[in-house]
Amino acid sequence: SFTCPCLSGTVWNGSACVSPPLPVTNLAATCDSTGTTGTVTWSPAAGATGYYVRVNDTSNSWTPSRCDGTLNDTQAGDICTPIIAGSPYTFPATANHTYSIWVQSNNAAGASAATTLSPNLTCTPVVYSCTGTTPSNATICTGDNTGLSANTANTVTSACGAPKCEYTCNSGYTNSGGTCVASCTPNGTYSCSGTSKVDSCGTVVQDCSSTGLVCSAGSCVSSCAPNGTYTCSGTNKINSCGTTVQNCASTGLICGAGSCISSCPAGQTWNGTSCVSICSAGQTWNGTSCVSVCPAGQFWNGSSCQASCADTYFCSGSNLMHQDTTCNNTLSQSCSYGCSSGACLSQPTATINFSVTPLLVRKTETSQVVWSTTNTTSCTVTSTNGASWSGISGSQTSPAINAQTIFTIRCNATDGSVVSQSATVNIIPTFCEPGSPGC
Repeated sequence: SFTCPCLSGTVWNGSACVSPPLPVTNLAATCDSTGTTGTVTWSPAAGATGYYVRVNDTSNSWTPSRCDGTLNDTQAGDICTPIIAGSPYTFPATANHTYSIWVQSNNAAGASAATTLSPNLTCTPVVYSCTGTTPSNATICTGDNTGLSANTANTVTSACGAPKCEYTCNSGYTNSGGTCVASCTPNGTYSCSGTSKVDSCGTVVQDCSSTGLVCSAGSCVSSCAPNGTYTCSGTNKINSCGTTVQNCASTGLICGAGSCISSCPAGQTWNGTSCVSICSAGQTWNGTSCVSVCPAGQFWNGSSCQASCADTYFCSGSNLMHQDTTCNNTLSQSCSYGCSSGACLSQPTATINFSVTPLLVRKTETSQVVWSTTNTTSCTVTSTNGASWSGISGSQTSPAINAQTIFTIRCNATDGSVVSQSATVNIIPTFCEPGSPGC
């Protein structure tokens, strides 16, 4: 048999002359939430029968001579695969490390040009935290604010359990509906709350009505014993226990001064419910005495008519005061964060001013980290290259930066919340042709 020679740039694969395949397209890479597993994907290349994948951990140098299809035995984390069938390719990663990646398609005629991932892949773990207001007078359960698999709301519990972000009340406090309140020890005294006998802590000791009794002066006692005195309730004559003794209206009488009578005494008149004094012209009965009828916009102050005041709220220092129409001023509320324009001011929110400059450096250069905050109690600044500083404000120079580095500030606010910001410093890229020395 006779085989025609293949054209330059092609080779005989046993059945036909073939050219090297085209480079791969749509090269992408991701890391899992823990930053310990990376996955590389790409679209198939026309004419390819397999692929080479290179993964370079940029935290150490790359040794091209060791690209033998195994983990590089001199630089942990650097990988060169043998020919693999196709996408995807998964590799073990190290959290917060940055990787440069390229893929070549291959067939019998050789390999294509390398397709390089841009930008590099950084395996940054997802950081979860406890959310919501930090419970007062409580301590978080050991380890409950670490190792979270999702953002979790703070809760108060009687005993630490499996869930994260649980708090237990400090000594001297008890859990009451998810809030730590000061513990109470009964002092042996009792009072009444409706028909219930309650101790000094407000706990119901006995429901008197369940046994046909009533609560009086902190004790469950038999029903009231009349003391021989009477009053009126409308047209009814009632005893000291509030029991109707006689409906005066049923016999055509009225009730006055605790008695059923035919008419009111001289100088008094029946107002529909009781006998009241007959007031002089220009006066009216206020329930206890005759007072002058004041013109519109005025009220009787006990001795004379006085101009009515506007029903309004106003500030007196840090106190919110209420003025009623009779010009009486009473304390409505003590404002924790100040008072202005007739209202208490809301609790101020935390603010962070955070800058990292420059954000683009050459390897081994540094950046300046500056921050200031308001309404915070503490702050911590950290970076993925190992820097860490504390304080509600500050200015620091970073360690030498050799890879993409993320700077993060986290602050505890005065309102109990946690606020944070981040800035990323990238390395100025250097370019070289794949296969050349040092590339």
